[in-house]
Amino acid sequence: MTDSSPTAQEQTRATRLEPILTRARGDMLDAGVIMEGHFRLSATEHSGHYINPQALFHQPDLSWRLAQDLIDILPPALVTELDGVAGPASGGAMIAHQVAGLLSSRRKVGQGVLFYGLTKHPDEDVQYIMPPYFAGLIRSRRILLVDDVISTGRTMKICLGEISRHGAVAVGIAAYVNRGFSRLPLGMKPYVLWDGHRSNKYDHRNCPMCQAGTPIRQF
Repeated sequence: MTDSSPTAQEQTRATRLEPILTRARGDMLDAGVIMEGHFRLSATEHSGHYINPQALFHQPDLSWRLAQDLIDILPPALVTELDGVAGPASGGAMIAHQVAGLLSSRRKVGQGVLFYGLTKHPDEDVQYIMPPYFAGLIRSRRILLVDDVISTGRTMKICLGEISRHGAVAVGIAAYVNRGFSRLPLGMKPYVLWDGHRSNKYDHRNCPMCQAGTPIRQF
């Protein structure tokens, strides 16, 4: 039988990260990025949480602070290894630029971490592409792919494909929030400040908040 209990190193890392994650989640709650209550996600799905990324970018100081928190939860070896940060337009690209800037401030001039933004494509089957300018510069780079919110993981998967197609290597994935409710089809575990995939999601016919008479929150 395989022992799945955490190693001493994993326990030490979890202890170190706990105050960072707790503070980040509190900041996002206070700012209305993470909203609690009774929400209708679709015609058939209800949840006790809703993620509002617009509140994040409305407050630049919060976004910068969370960018630093995101860096702080990354393994030190990964931070040392990467030399580029990429993100999809528009929220992911904004965060990627912030993270790249903060990481570059720790390095010598001329040895900074570079930024690569992926843009939306009019073809629905290819949602994001690497613009020609960045495509010509990203080859052989070791890239951290970031976004504000991961939902199903589809956008990140497309971006990973674009990064690989242009000869770069994704060494990690990170986001402020993972709000997907299932395993992400990414091939690697994302580093996130709040892992909302564990939040309860209910069929509207069996929603305990509906049964308790809790009104659906409107905003």
